[in-house]
Amino acid sequence: MPSALLTCRLLCLRTGPHRPPPARTVRQVVRGWKVASPARRMPTRRPGPTRSGLGFVEAPVYILPAVTALLAAPAVHRLERRFPYGLPPALLGLGLFTRHELVGLPDRARITDAVTVFWLFALGWAAARARNLPHRLVVTAVAPATVPGFFPGEPRRELFVMAGFCLLVWFPTLPSVRRVNQLAGLLAGSSLAIYLTQ
Repeated sequence: MPSALLTCRLLCLRTGPHRPPPARTVRQVVRGWKVASPARRMPTRRPGPTRSGLGFVEAPVYILPAVTALLAAPAVHRLERRFPYGLPPALLGLGLFTRHELVGLPDRARITDAVTVFWLFALGWAAARARNLPHRLVVTAVAPATVPGFFPGEPRRELFVMAGFCLLVWFPTLPSVRRVNQLAGLLAGSSLAIYLTQ
C-alpha cells in the first residue's frame, strides 16, 4: 500500500489537482491494469495476511466497480453530492467489520484482499473529502486507531502506512517545479510497473 500511495501522490504532483492526466500517462495506467488483470495473471496465494501475489493491487479491481455501482443509484448519488464527507466515513464504519473480522468471514488467506482492505479504501476516500480542520482531525485519529495490528509482526510497515497517510491528509498538494514533476512522474510510473510485473 505505501507504494500505491506514493504513486498516487507523485502522479498528482505531475498532473495537478484539476488538470486531466496526459494521454501517455493514461495509456501507461491502462497497460498496467492489463498486467494486473485477473484474467491475465491470477494472483498466487501464499500464507499470511498479505498473501496475494499482487498485494493490494487486486483490491481496487474489485472495490472500484462496487463503489461505482453504489454511486450509480440515484438516491445514493444525491446523498453523496449533498453530504460529500458523509458517505466515506459510513463505508469506513462498515469496512471495519471486516477489518476486525466481526462478521464471521473465512480466514484472510481464503478471501480476496478487497474484502479485508475495503476500510482502507474508505479511509482514503474520507481523507480526500476532508476539507476542513475537524474532518482532517477525525481521519487523522482514525488511522492510528485502525492500522495497528493489520500487518501482524510488521510494526515498521504499519508506522510507515500511518505516517504516509497523515502526510497526505495534511499536505494534499506540494509546491514543485516542472522538471521535478516530470522526474517524479517517471519514477512513479516505473515503480508501479516494477511492482506489478515482479
